[in-house]
Amino acid sequence: MIAQAHLLPLTTAVQASTPGKGSLAEALYRECLNLFLNTPSQTPSSVLTKQRETTPAGAVTAIVTDNTTGLFVQLSGVVADGKVVQGPYLTYGKKFLEESKNAQLSNNAIRLWR
Repeated sequence: MIAQAHLLPLTTAVQASTPGKGSLAEALYRECLNLFLNTPSQTPSSVLTKQRETTPAGAVTAIVTDNTTGLFVQLSGVVADGKVVQGPYLTYGKKFLEESKNAQLSNNAIRLWR
């Protein structure tokens, strides 16, 4: 379920930029909201890449990326004592390149999407 404040922008973005990906965008949104609120999820890591960053002040950024298409949903805001104080603010888009550190090989791993 998409929050009412994000329903229209996300639906419009899907229709304008990634037609036919509405159900994927909704699934990414749900996973990202769970990650933002720090609630458990059952989606395997082979399907989605999840990143959550927090600051001591309570600012939270959660990003969920689909490993097949490169589509991502990002939610950012401020969370204090398990409650949302400000936000979450929505970003939806497509990654074309992702670079990360590979601990086993001691080098950078690069993933490209078309």
